[in-house]
Amino acid sequence: MDNGSPFVSRQLERCLAVLGIRLTHSRPGQPQGRGKIERVFRTVREQFLVELDTRGGAADLDELNRLFGAWVEGVYHHRAHSQTGQTPMERFLPTPAELREAFLWAECRQVTKQAMVSLFGNRYQVDPALVGATVELVFDLGRIEVRYRKRPMGAAVPFQLGRHVHPHATPQADPQATAPRPSGIDYLAMVEQRIAATQRRRIAYASLPELPNAGTDPGAGAHDHAATPRPQTPRRHQDRAARRPVAPARHHHAGPSSPPSSRRPHHQAHHRHRERRPAHEHRHRADGGRLVIERLRAHYGFGRTPFGRDLAPGMLHPHRGHAEAIARIGFCTAEAALGVVCGEVGAGRTVAVRAAVATLDPVRHTIVYV
Repeated sequence: MDNGSPFVSRQLERCLAVLGIRLTHSRPGQPQGRGKIERVFRTVREQFLVELDTRGGAADLDELNRLFGAWVEGVYHHRAHSQTGQTPMERFLPTPAELREAFLWAECRQVTKQAMVSLFGNRYQVDPALVGATVELVFDLGRIEVRYRKRPMGAAVPFQLGRHVHPHATPQADPQATAPRPSGIDYLAMVEQRIAATQRRRIAYASLPELPNAGTDPGAGAHDHAATPRPQTPRRHQDRAARRPVAPARHHHAGPSSPPSSRRPHHQAHHRHRERRPAHEHRHRADGGRLVIERLRAHYGFGRTPFGRDLAPGMLHPHRGHAEAIARIGFCTAEAALGVVCGEVGAGRTVAVRAAVATLDPVRHTIVYV
């Protein structure tokens, strides 16, 4: 056999000794020493798997186990071995009493002066005649038998019990107690969204198609834009300039050859600068933002603007941070705990709160805005 821990235990050695089987271990690193075990696999391939392939295989694992068990019990165990001349059924089939004896637990202990033995933290009383002797305790789940030199010496009587199971016995765990508590976070979906976000190509604004403005010639270029008349000063600015006091002009002494001064009063230059800035920049920003949105909608075929605040919570893109925020808010709601949603400006805190509130039962929960 192999040299693993299950094949060198005392329990296996006792079991094989009761059944009359000699235990032989192969040398480590030399699988050729286990040739007798490998010969069984060859017999299965040549005699069982061939017939299984002829009938078209098995429908499922249950049918495969049923057919293999019938072949082992009906054919293999009743075929004489070429070396022993006996069938496996005649050579290895033990009696029920031998099977029970082979699979009993056994431990050796020394009897104390008080006619006591200790076994796995428990104390048992034995025959006082065995004081100082080393006895074998053979036991199952309900009874401990004392043997001295392979002779039965009665049963051990429990005196002090502190353990009720064998140390090697693994207790069956309660599925409800060991089941993980659902957190509401879909981990695999979050991983998928993270990978999709890293692999998503960023929007190339330069490659988006140009859209002609409504009511204008598509071929109009920069020259037409340059020929646009200069915007006039709004009336409110004209009234404000008329009410503003004008400082007296300064007199400069200049000679006959000196050119007239072209310097304008400071308040007039500043007033002209304020006249042009609002109308020009505000129109440019509004037209530019509207153009980008229209180009995105035309390029991706959007039926509506995907960045508006009027979107329903179910229409929001469930990216990783959004889903995690909703799950954490739901956890705080279920536990009646306090939570604070933190994040940078534009991270989607308000959107996450709206989406989490949409999942609540309005009959059981009351939303309070402070």
